[in-house]
Amino acid sequence: MKFSVLIPTRNRLELLKYALASVLRQDYADWEVIVADNHSEENVAGYVASLNEPRIKYFKTAQFLQVTRNWNFALDRSSGDYVVMLGDDDCLLQ
Repeated sequence: MKFSVLIPTRNRLELLKYALASVLRQDYADWEVIVADNHSEENVAGYVASLNEPRIKYFKTAQFLQVTRNWNFALDRSSGDYVVMLGDDDCLLQ
């Protein structure tokens, strides 16, 4: 069973790094992360690419969206059997 971890973010790259690291530490391997970048000015795409992890998928909105619309933007791009919404300032525990 595949888990989709949705992480909406906007201009909080330093926090996002911790959230992504917490997913990477999980023992369960069948997951994807959808990073929904809500038109950030920071180089979120570059950081995600530097991780070289194909299970982490990056999407940037064309314009700033209200928070709920960004959540739905992430959900529309997920493919898991189960979905977890993780704030960019939150972490998963093992």
